[in-house]
Amino acid sequence: MKIIVEQNLDRMALGLTSSFAMIPDCHAAFWDSSTKPSMDMFDEFKPDLVFVSSDQLKDEAFAIAASRYPNSPVISVGDFGDSFVTPILAINNTSERDVPSIIFEGGVILGKIGKPQYDQSLSSDVLCLTENVLPTEENRNILQFLSSSYNTKIFGPVNFNVVSYLGIVSDQERATALASTKVFVDLGSESRYDALWLGKHVVEASSSILELKNSIDNLIQKEENVIGKIRVKNKTYFDLCAQILSFLGMNQPASFLMNKKGEALA
Repeated sequence: MKIIVEQNLDRMALGLTSSFAMIPDCHAAFWDSSTKPSMDMFDEFKPDLVFVSSDQLKDEAFAIAASRYPNSPVISVGDFGDSFVTPILAINNTSERDVPSIIFEGGVILGKIGKPQYDQSLSSDVLCLTENVLPTEENRNILQFLSSSYNTKIFGPVNFNVVSYLGIVSDQERATALASTKVFVDLGSESRYDALWLGKHVVEASSSILELKNSIDNLIQKEENVIGKIRVKNKTYFDLCAQILSFLGMNQPASFLMNKKGEALA
């Protein structure tokens, strides 16, 4: 099975591709719609399934390409209105009236976490990830405060000029860093789901510096966040992909992903 996922879906794209890639004989790849035209993508990959943003459904070129490949069903991500293409399924925050929908507001990317163990070299009191985070002055001030106040590690693709920013790391190192911290400070990305899955306390950075400090000081000595783990137990991209596969009548690969999830919980 060949699956194409539009790259600009960001974390959703990572969650989908990393989950489908776990299934034997399933090949998942990104499509950069800004550099490769729709028809070229369909002609080159002849996909069995295509995931795109709802904006693509309003693009006439994509509609023409999709019409020439009727055996490549399209699933959209995000709310959509009038469009040239009607997807077989929509993934969004609210149900669509005329299209079957799966409501998914974000979740754990199990395919990029695995079962990491504590590592002293990556340990921290506070961890921040800059994935899908805006490089604003407000965020820089927050990270500057964390860097000067705690044993803080900051990883990710968005570079902040603070002493605790340590650059980009591999998926394995990222997961290990999550497993080796005490408190995860959320800068507004869905990375908090991964931290909660590993039993970490999560603090939103949207509050004032004083409130942020009080929250961290209150949580830094506490045991693992059992309630948080329970909250995200069924909010994983494995669950989402299994739902999609079940909708398509592909029950065997759906069961495979659920078994993989069970292994991660064991």
